[in-house]
Amino acid sequence: DGMKCYSDYRMDKGRFSKVVALSNWAAPLWAGLHGPQEVDKQKFLQSLEASGLLQLGGSASTKVHTNGLTQWDAPNAWPP
Repeated sequence: DGMKCYSDYRMDKGRFSKVVALSNWAAPLWAGLHGPQEVDKQKFLQSLEASGLLQLGGSASTKVHTNGLTQWDAPNAWPP
């Protein structure tokens, strides 16, 4: 979809996950990576800003709403 980020690979479906989640950016940034094929840092951060995950006071963990059926569905969050 043009987002400059990492994503999970669905081995059961043979494709990358379409779920937009904070982990697509947070884990690579924590590890010092800037995106697939070392994308420009600024483009990587712009992609995070465009994801719709950043909110006043923090971030949503995912844009997926499954009525609490997934571990990281709102209002759940990552522990510190």
